[in-house]
Amino acid sequence: TDADGNFSQDALETALNNATPNPYQQALTLGLISVEVGNQGPIPERRFTYQGAQNYSDAWAARMDDAGLGEDATGDEIFNAVYANRNGNGDFASGDGSRFAGRGMVQLTGRSNYQAVQDRLETKGINIDLVANPDLALDNRYALPITLAYLEINGLNSQTAPKLSTKTLNNLI
Repeated sequence: TDADGNFSQDALETALNNATPNPYQQALTLGLISVEVGNQGPIPERRFTYQGAQNYSDAWAARMDDAGLGEDATGDEIFNAVYANRNGNGDFASGDGSRFAGRGMVQLTGRSNYQAVQDRLETKGINIDLVANPDLALDNRYALPITLAYLEINGLNSQTAPKLSTKTLNNLI
């Protein structure tokens, strides 16, 4: 963050350089962040309209139909339908789809991913309850550690980085 506590791309790059000196890992991380959120910093996944979600994916359209959603569905209902019973989320009624929708700089999604990142951060001395407080993924203090933990869980480290592309990494996550 900058002196006012706002997201700063320069501060991100400096922090990333300090966190991981491997230039390949830095480049992949910055590339993936750019693909996911551009230079906006940590953001929540945008809420879809019914029609927007229908157009986004045939699979999403089918999941919304299975949940009985119609044109008046809210963004939260759409996420509850399309993310139900995936990535550790409960069913539609659990509300997990919306609660664990994408957030942060790599759009961390799904209860199991939030839990895995929370567990990984704990091993590094960062004790936050990300599962109980998913919006912490939007907090500039935690956004980069969350990003790095998630990428590490998915196989990005100094040894694998030279062999990966941003597209390959995006497909892994």
